[in-house]
Amino acid sequence: MKTVLITGATGDVGTHLRRELAGKYKLRLSDRRPLKNKSKSESFLKADISKMSDALRITKGVDAVVHLGGYSVEGPWDGILKANIIGCYNVFEAARRNGVKRIVFPTSNHAVGFYRR
Repeated sequence: MKTVLITGATGDVGTHLRRELAGKYKLRLSDRRPLKNKSKSESFLKADISKMSDALRITKGVDAVVHLGGYSVEGPWDGILKANIIGCYNVFEAARRNGVKRIVFPTSNHAVGFYRR
């Protein structure tokens, strides 16, 4: 069974995606926040994706990455820089270094706000 890493696994989208992929893939879940209610087919690694060492650790040995980690609301620039820009780079680069064959990066132009409501 192929292993899929979901970053940002404790968020809303990650939580729904876990249910959809359950039983179809072995799931490695990662987030900076603790995970509640892990199933037997899931493993969890707490990680700060703004640290390359953490990104390398969580991407090692997976077949695919669904990258959902990062701020989904407006916030302090330092936090957005670390999570959404540096973190994204680190996950992509770590996946490349670890030979991950597929990355899914779902997003929108409204992912972190910054538009008139």
